[in-house]
Amino acid sequence: MGLTFFSGHAISRFAAATFIYTHEYAREDATSKVKPVSKKISIGELSIAGILGVAPLFLYGDHTLFVVCLIVPVMLAKWRLGRYFQKWLGGYTGDCLGATQQVCEIVFYLSLLILWTSI
Repeated sequence: MGLTFFSGHAISRFAAATFIYTHEYAREDATSKVKPVSKKISIGELSIAGILGVAPLFLYGDHTLFVVCLIVPVMLAKWRLGRYFQKWLGGYTGDCLGATQQVCEIVFYLSLLILWTSI
C-alpha cells in the first residue's frame, strides 16, 4: 500500500513538472501581481525529474510492466489539463501545477485500481 502512494505521488509530481518544460507561464507582464516561481527547465532537469518520477513504478516486481503502462493515462490527463489551461489562461500558473498534480495522482490511483482488478 505504501508503494502505491509513493508511486502515485512521484508520477503526479513529474506530470506537473512537465508543464514548466512544455508550456509558458500565463502572465509574465507588468499586470501580473506575482512573478513566475520557475522559468523554463532544461532537458537535463526534466530528465532527472522523469527518472525520479518513474523509478518507483519499477518496484512492483512481477507487475512492473502493467504498472509502467499507467504513465499513459496520467500523461493523457496532463495533456488535457494543458489544453484547458492554455485555452482559458494562456498558460499555466502555480495553481495549475497544483491542480495538475492532484488530478494526475487521482488518475494514477483509479487506473491502478482498474488494472489491479483486471489482473
